[in-house]
Amino acid sequence: MMDLLAEKERTTGELAAAFPKLSRFAVMKHLRVLQRAGLLVTRREGRLRWNQLNVVPLREATRRWLSRYESLWADALIDIRDEAERDDSK
Repeated sequence: MMDLLAEKERTTGELAAAFPKLSRFAVMKHLRVLQRAGLLVTRREGRLRWNQLNVVPLREATRRWLSRYESLWADALIDIRDEAERDDSK
């Protein structure tokens, strides 16, 4: 569901149709879990309920977790660059 919502906002009906093995109730339950986790923003438009992925919490968590390793990767890339540019003829 998150992959579909990452592409564009979708109605609950569209999401239910994308998962024919799940009941509409099960899809709504999954959406409620995402909403409680702060990963989903919903809005009503008449009888339709539009669901949109909230990427801010995902980016914050990813940035927080990956920042620990950022300097390690940067150091490794600098070492690779230095090794590639090293002049062995001297």
